[in-house]
Amino acid sequence: MPAEKKLTPSRYQDLTRAAMARVHAPGVSVDVHAGTVDGVTGAARTHHPVQGLVATLDPGSSYDLQVPAGHRLFAHVMNGRLLVGGRELHAGQTGWSDPVPAEAGGTATTSLRLAAVDPEQRARVMVYSGTPLREPVALGGPFVMNTKVEITKAFTDFHAGAFGPVPRLARLAYDR
Repeated sequence: MPAEKKLTPSRYQDLTRAAMARVHAPGVSVDVHAGTVDGVTGAARTHHPVQGLVATLDPGSSYDLQVPAGHRLFAHVMNGRLLVGGRELHAGQTGWSDPVPAEAGGTATTSLRLAAVDPEQRARVMVYSGTPLREPVALGGPFVMNTKVEITKAFTDFHAGAFGPVPRLARLAYDR
């Protein structure tokens, strides 16, 4: 999140498979986590423009994902092999893009082609994108802030219980 929103109160969001927003196309199913894909909006509430999804492609199928202009994205292949924007990626590999510029004329999105390569196996890919923040980054344990001083404060707040409660029944199985 941008620096001015880093200390926004936390909240827990239980995004179950049963309630997942989905897009269906021939040979393709897209679980929309955040943002809007083909007119379907994911349930995750975000504080910064993000588009997030998991696409499952049958062998030989393809899908043209519309990515908001100005977003930088990563695509992580969970299963199978895919062409992602023309580059082949295998399970466990991640590809990154530079920010997608708006086309001359003010186009609001650009297309990223996802295509299953293996003729015998489905492919699954997680694609998340967002507008680059262009701010300093400091990492510490599970925290990402802008300075090491903010990391120290985050640990102090966490140990003091200032992050708010996480429901005791937070689900690990997403089939509900």
